[in-house]
Amino acid sequence: MAPVYGVKLSGQAERLGLGLLQSLDRSPAASIHERGTPGFSEAEVADQQALNAFARARFDLAQNGYVGLSAADKRLVDDTLSPTGAANDVFTADARVPLGEVWTAEGGGSLSLAGLPGQQLVGGRGFASIDRSPSLGTGLGLSMGDTGADYRNELGYLTQSGITRGTASLDHTVALGEAASTSTLGGSATVVEERDGDGQRFAELSEGLTLAGNHDLVAWGGWARYRQTGVEVDGWNAGAAYSALLSSAVQLSAAGWRDRTLDYGELVPADATTLDATLNLRPTVGTRLDLLATLQWFTPEGQATQRAARYWTRFNVQMTREWGLRLIGQTTLSPDIDAPTVAPSALVTWIRNPGTEAYLGATGRVETDGRGLTELGVFAKLSWLFRL
Repeated sequence: MAPVYGVKLSGQAERLGLGLLQSLDRSPAASIHERGTPGFSEAEVADQQALNAFARARFDLAQNGYVGLSAADKRLVDDTLSPTGAANDVFTADARVPLGEVWTAEGGGSLSLAGLPGQQLVGGRGFASIDRSPSLGTGLGLSMGDTGADYRNELGYLTQSGITRGTASLDHTVALGEAASTSTLGGSATVVEERDGDGQRFAELSEGLTLAGNHDLVAWGGWARYRQTGVEVDGWNAGAAYSALLSSAVQLSAAGWRDRTLDYGELVPADATTLDATLNLRPTVGTRLDLLATLQWFTPEGQATQRAARYWTRFNVQMTREWGLRLIGQTTLSPDIDAPTVAPSALVTWIRNPGTEAYLGATGRVETDGRGLTELGVFAKLSWLFRL
């Protein structure tokens, strides 16, 4: 992406909220959908620009309920901003309706039109859920969603279509003594079926326990049937995660999981193992340091194990009530990488009040093979809240 400009206008009038966004990208990304979108391939977006627009209207109901309508449009244009034919429009309606004090129903649907004249894909997407969420006692949730095979969203991050997903969850929360703390035991089951030609299926069960609001333990396991280009693999997964709020200044989380999966590149069974750890530190009221480390092992059947380690760091400091600074750095290490790349970024923020804000940031790419800084991007954003 290489944005030329972006303009955003939003506001609230009593219960009605409106938002408008329009931007021009002189280097639009090609479709990331696994089956592509007519007019949005790598060759077709080369030397093109993209006009992007999004509009959202939302009417608030009581108890955090709402009814919303939105429309998104992405179309390729030439240097004179004349349409070249490829476009994607998505229209969405959604709602959340409280049903009493602890019940909530949600639902929505989308219609997408994507492609070129004479090669247009028309697809739909819908979801519905109902939840019971009391502060104490038994809670439950049921949800179902379906995405049609021809549904596309080139303004979003949609990689697959033709998928049906259903989830059911159940939990129970009890009070602990006279203190204002609770513990929750719960579980969920998820079933996914892909109708995109491969017919992959997934099923997973998870159990979770929260103790006194400070300790969370989750364990999960599942079965999967992977199919790709005539190859079929019966797989499984199992894992566990733990997080703890050790004090007001220290939070720790760790997770590990193992998968029997399919190597989509080699089309052979593969074993994958991941270990993940995060440490959050708040040494003072205005500072926060986040440290993340991820270790991965991937072993295709009959081949050597591939290893990688990813490290990510973020430091936030609120210098005054209005001024803040955020620094991020990340890198990936692997025996296959002779000289790893470091990706730093910095962001200076000025927030007078929500809606009246300014941001100045920079992102870069640093090569450790002696070349140093090879990429640098600078961006700025300003928003101003005013009353009509």
